[in-house]
Parts: sequence; structure tokens; C-alpha cells
Amino acid sequence: MNWPLWTPAIAAALYCVVTLKIIFTERTKPGGGWISLNGMGTFLATFPGAILFQALGRFDYKSNLQVFVSLLITAALIFGLVFAVVRGAAYLF
Repeated sequence: MNWPLWTPAIAAALYCVVTLKIIFTERTKPGGGWISLNGMGTFLATFPGAILFQALGRFDYKSNLQVFVSLLITAALIFGLVFAVVRGAAYLF
């Protein structure tokens, strides 16, 4: 069976759309109540890239460039992961 190789691109694109929604919501709606976890959603949504920036210095969730690069790194990792799963499934079946 020949699995479509555009599947990883769709998975990465969907991840980007969901992550952009999370980032936009976090930046436009004020954090609430007695506890404030500013940047937590952005950090978790872009975890691999955010960890890279954290290792190089400090991840600034308000920096558009850092968030964009983190999003690209995470989307590339998701693309690679889904690509490996699709290729593995194509090899097995």
C-alpha cells in the first residue's frame, strides 16, 4: 500500500494552526485570578524550540521572533515524526 507522503505536511500545518490559536488567545486575553502563568501556553505549545532558547539563555514568550522560530522547530519535529510513522507503516504493510 502506498501511503500518501503529504500526510506529515498536513499534520504539521494543523499543529501550526492550533498553536497559533493558543498563542493569539494567550496574548489577547489577560491571565486571570490570583495565579498568573504568563507564557505557559506558548511555552508548552512550542516546547522543543522553547527548550532550545531556554538552553541558550532565556525564552521570552513576548518575543515574536523566538516564538516563531520555536513554532518552526516544533512543526519540523512533528513533520519528521509523522513522516517516520507513515514510512514505517508503509514498510510494514
